[in-house]
Amino acid sequence: FFSHNMTNDVVYNVDKRTERKMDADVYVRGITKYRSMAAPPSHPVPAGQVNVCIRKRPLFPYEIERGEFDVLTCHSSGDANGSTVVVHKCGQELKPMRGVVKVVDNVGFPCTEAFGAAATNEAVYRAAGKPLLRVAAAGGTATCLMFGQTGSGKTHTMSAIQHAVARDIFATSDQTNSTGPPAVPVSVVYFELLGKRCFDLLEDGRREAFLREAAD
Repeated sequence: FFSHNMTNDVVYNVDKRTERKMDADVYVRGITKYRSMAAPPSHPVPAGQVNVCIRKRPLFPYEIERGEFDVLTCHSSGDANGSTVVVHKCGQELKPMRGVVKVVDNVGFPCTEAFGAAATNEAVYRAAGKPLLRVAAAGGTATCLMFGQTGSGKTHTMSAIQHAVARDIFATSDQTNSTGPPAVPVSVVYFELLGKRCFDLLEDGRREAFLREAAD
């Protein structure tokens, strides 16, 4: 229930986003202190067929204008020790004898590789995309899947990986013998998954396709 006569204290305590922006200086100092003191956490990555890579996008200018600030820190090891993305959760806690205090809770999420906001598309491709191309070129099956909320940079990253894969796979296929065909034949299928429906984008009329577990 909201009243036109509610006090500023009520607004301050109810609207968490506004509170976080109002106290941004306090939270940013806490995050900066963590970054200057924290040693990169070590999370050895078990051997397996699935790699999880996380990419952090930079803040947009309009987000900075709105008073938003950076609450993600990427620790990238670049080896089998794994990487970690730390989310700095900014909020308030009620402490005995101290009242309400500002706190920054640093929550780590281990992953195979973490890419900071300054990482280039090419660096992301070399670590997350090119190994899959090598598997496919050797006759195996590889899948690259993007997951994230709207505006997190999925399309930007996937488009760059698609261009790099096309560049490298056709460079591979052009490696020919003097009298022989291309070393690696290339074929393409292109589907759109829309809800529970699937469409073949290379067919005239955008024909609906049906996904099955086996060839029959």
